Amino acid sequence: MGLLLSGCNIYFNGMDGAADGVGNDGMHVTFAISAGHPDYAGTKASSYGTPSLEDGTEWENHINITGGDYLFYLFDANGVFREILFVKDIASSDNNTFIVQAEAREIYRDFTIVALANWKNGGWDMLASGNAYPVLTAGASTISEIWTGTAGLRVYDASSRTFTPSATSLIPMYGARTYNLEDSDFTTEEISLGTIYLIRSLAKVDVYVDSASGITINSVQLNCHSNCFHCAPVGMIAMDDEWDQATDDTMNTNLVQVSFSPSSLDFVKIGTNLYRLYIPEYPNKREGLTPSTISVSMTKNGIERGGVINFEGMETTSSTEKTRLNILRNNYYKFCITGVTDYNTDTFIEVVPFDDVNNDIVFE
Repeated sequence: MGLLLSGCNIYFNGMDGAADGVGNDGMHVTFAISAGHPDYAGTKASSYGTPSLEDGTEWENHINITGGDYLFYLFDANGVFREILFVKDIASSDNNTFIVQAEAREIYRDFTIVALANWKNGGWDMLASGNAYPVLTAGASTISEIWTGTAGLRVYDASSRTFTPSATSLIPMYGARTYNLEDSDFTTEEISLGTIYLIRSLAKVDVYVDSASGITINSVQLNCHSNCFHCAPVGMIAMDDEWDQATDDTMNTNLVQVSFSPSSLDFVKIGTNLYRLYIPEYPNKREGLTPSTISVSMTKNGIERGGVINFEGMETTSSTEKTRLNILRNNYYKFCITGVTDYNTDTFIEVVPFDDVNNDIVFE
């Protein structure tokens, strides 16, 4: 378990806590939370330092600080939940970065802080309990409850499927960082814990056409999707870099079959020839599960055509073979339709976690 400090240090020598805080014997900490590098705040999934096809919206990185839509959970070295940090103050530092001053009731050397934000106002409640944030039992619940347990499970229902980020509907986020403090860390009144970077709990998918293609999109649908998702990716507890990203290994692949739906979802029309959907993770590589596809209805030269896009492509810039792609949280999938012939439709896919991965694919 997280080791309580013994011996003489300032935390046991009458340091005043906040008036409504946890008292004199707790641990006083400060840390930053960030939804992305402030120089590239257009979208969490943009290509840092390089032009992006779409700059995102101002709400894709927004954290509802003024609405108090956040919680900071503290887990000990064994991953057992101990307490929720008492927040004394949160102040803006830069674009999408905030400095948090907080207190813990106890003093720990080895622990993990899990940050959750924006879960109140987007319809992401757990269906059975109606709780926006996971309800954990101190001394009993483990950190795995957030990424595989029922306390961290959220629904993706009819109200979620038309989700578009706005001032009143924000993307839910997750971040975490694990600490192993030394004696020297306890020589100041407030322990600095660095920055916890947050990632979005949904994937973003765009379908659009090349401006020179002469194609008009009539409708776009996603076939097969997840009915639910967890607040957090599996095992991500050391997020101390703005490049941290969900991967295949962080997916919860143990969701039961009924968690997935074979039905279709309509994409939201954002503008002429641009359709968008924010969706939970989906394990396209899972055996026995029908992979997600995208159906597109198009018109060119007065003739209506249809096609199906698969989530396939090169996983890295050094890949030489196409492979099926899982739909991962905090990844941005951009499908550009560049042309259509009598036999097939050419598309260009760009998958953007934090760097560009460009893939040309053809579907019939």
